[in-house]
Amino acid sequence: MAPVAADNAYSGVQPVAPKQVHTTVWALAESHFRQAQQLYKTSRTTTPTDGGWKASVMAGLTCLYSVVRLCESPKDQVKYFGQVLVLDADTEAKTRLRIAQVLGDWGEGLSNRDDDFDDEEERQLKRALMSVPNADRYTETKYAIIATHCRLLLRRGERGWAEQRIKSAF
Repeated sequence: MAPVAADNAYSGVQPVAPKQVHTTVWALAESHFRQAQQLYKTSRTTTPTDGGWKASVMAGLTCLYSVVRLCESPKDQVKYFGQVLVLDADTEAKTRLRIAQVLGDWGEGLSNRDDDFDDEEERQLKRALMSVPNADRYTETKYAIIATHCRLLLRRGERGWAEQRIKSAF
């Protein structure tokens, strides 16, 4: 088999260091979400074809779920990177929080049933709260998770649960 020519489209791409992989994938996910916002804005002013923005949101969510999978599975880390990455619990918590935020913002338009994405949003928030460390430097992440959970409860019309959730946080 002949070697691949050095002037192909990927020759200028530098490999990502294993410790930077999650930030690179986060950036890719955010670019998909920005693209979804642009496509959604243009679809509201033109013909109602909504497949483009939905595909962008789903692509961004896929990126975030891949980071969660890397946090959970050291075997995949060795398989893809040749070593175990040190992705801390805060990385997992922030990634799950972002998944929940995206599901809260876009979930209604992605599914015919509201409760599909509400249940997944709540599951991600609970797992994020379990994975965030109990150290003072993680309080911002912890309170962001609780605030997002309260917004979900209010959106569902469960005001009493939201108030109880806020009280239990302090």
